[in-house]
Amino acid sequence: MDIQIGRRSDGYTLVVGGRPSVRIDEGVAPQLARLNEIMNRARPGSERYLQEWTATLSESSFIQPIDKDTALSILGFIHLGPLFPLAPPPPVPASIYGHLPFHGLCSGNEVFYRYEHYPTSIRLDLATGEIKKRDTYAAPSLELDYVKSGLGAVARCALPSLLPARWRYELRPPSGTQMHYGASVPLNGQSGGGVEVMFPKKFKNSVVPIPPPHVLPIF
Repeated sequence: MDIQIGRRSDGYTLVVGGRPSVRIDEGVAPQLARLNEIMNRARPGSERYLQEWTATLSESSFIQPIDKDTALSILGFIHLGPLFPLAPPPPVPASIYGHLPFHGLCSGNEVFYRYEHYPTSIRLDLATGEIKKRDTYAAPSLELDYVKSGLGAVARCALPSLLPARWRYELRPPSGTQMHYGASVPLNGQSGGGVEVMFPKKFKNSVVPIPPPHVLPIF
């Protein structure tokens, strides 16, 4: 079963067997698990089960071929990722000492970086510059000196998923954007130790479109 990488207007996608399009975001694991279950039930040479599944799918928007380096970075993540379901993170305690104790407003000159586990962001709309969800976390620009890899971002930012946060987005909030900030405390089974900010409200980035993410090495 062949797999290609492409991009639609809403993010990266896998094209499986030249037909189904699977968006690469936080929902990709159950999507591929469902496809694998269907293919395992099918008899060799039979496409009936796959046809039943694809018949329920909507038509995809235009898929744009992408450059080789980007495709290899995504394929490497897929084929070298965990071979078993990851355990959920430890429960968050009711009270977390030192977690983002300071509040402030952006001046409009700051640059922040957000580290994500998938090449398609569910929080950022790159085309419109919208930060679509409240409580979006990022790190100030000086943290670039300390976060050199996807797994480094997981540890230093105490992220909730063990998957390497390889995709780094640049954010420039406009003047007056509310933020909470402080040291990244031990959380989610990680050590923390970096500096982080959180934007409690949605906002529109000062730079539109948001630049494509920089892809970090896994480790």
